[in-house]
Amino acid sequence: MKKIHHYLSELYTPEQTTFAYEQLTTILAAARKRINSTQQTQRYSEKDVVMITYGDNLRQTGEVPLQTLHRFAADHLKGLVSAIHILPFYPYSSDDGFSVMDYYQVNPELGNWQHVERLGEDFALADDNAFSQKEFVRASDLQVNVKFLPLLSKELQVKRVILHDPVIT
Repeated sequence: MKKIHHYLSELYTPEQTTFAYEQLTTILAAARKRINSTQQTQRYSEKDVVMITYGDNLRQTGEVPLQTLHRFAADHLKGLVSAIHILPFYPYSSDDGFSVMDYYQVNPELGNWQHVERLGEDFALADDNAFSQKEFVRASDLQVNVKFLPLLSKELQVKRVILHDPVIT
């Protein structure tokens, strides 16, 4: 925070620096509190019921399996099940779906991302640990440029995001 104060003092008068620094400190403290409380509320509890299923356990002629799963869950499980964990629904080479070839695609035999999204409109979707443990992107450095004055009004305006030496995994 000392660095931020220093940078502010190079841009503004002493009075403006003090005001901006106090506002920014308050905004950051509130954001930190919101982030911490959000992380606490998003965890599962003993009250949650999570259905774990393969994407093709239910089949209906004329529908892709994810569409059938959604229809069945909406008709019979709404209010009973908190979340649905679809075991690997990505294209795979072997091992009943656990030898994933592409984490960014839905196995076309099951459906597509729109089917997953529609299911997520009615139920929380439990994350597949294989996906969440895998990095999406690595970079040697990240730079985010934001407009400062809107921050004082609790508005975040990102001007630019720069990934140095990005590697998408």
